[in-house]
Amino acid sequence: EDVNLFMVTEFGVVKRTAIEEYRNIRRSGLNAINLDEGDHLISVNVTTGDQDILIGTKLGIAIRFSESDVRLMKRAAHGVRGIKLNAGDVVVGAGVINADESEAQVFTISEEGFGKRNDAEAYTLQKRGGKGSKNFKITNKTGDVVAVEVVHNDDEIMLISEQGKIIRFNMNDIAVKKGKAISGVKTQNLDEGDKVASIAVIPGAEIEVEVAE
Repeated sequence: EDVNLFMVTEFGVVKRTAIEEYRNIRRSGLNAINLDEGDHLISVNVTTGDQDILIGTKLGIAIRFSESDVRLMKRAAHGVRGIKLNAGDVVVGAGVINADESEAQVFTISEEGFGKRNDAEAYTLQKRGGKGSKNFKITNKTGDVVAVEVVHNDDEIMLISEQGKIIRFNMNDIAVKKGKAISGVKTQNLDEGDKVASIAVIPGAEIEVEVAE
């Protein structure tokens, strides 16, 4: 079984490298990927060579493709196009789906706290480098998409706002929707002027967080 690192950048570049390439890391570190000017690494996942990759963008587009569409590259390589972005769009999230898995879901949330959950099966397999399809309906009320994550029923979400507020909720609190191109529901009420900065997925609600009164 192959073990790879799969990287996705803000500009939609993807790269798959055998983990062996990073076996001997100096104290000063190694360059993991050569980025274009202004680009940033958004996601790094461990993959097995036969999984699917899901990429989501700020303007509500998503694409799913087989990781085998991305050839193995050397550590110093730049990468290849994973998704063709529209003007003004950037990648905000990426995840890994087992090709034969039926329980995986995709959670999308906007900066104003509107979120939705879809079965991963709703995201049909496309060729790497395509434009993808509509994943989220953006309105003035929702704001742009800030995160797209692959989740499961028993996961929990830790939401972090720009003003430093942390909110935690169960994935099961968000109904699974059939349609992808919708805005979802208000997951949490944020203070005036506050927005969602990022989220973290807690697999299977593994940890307990003590909340101060």
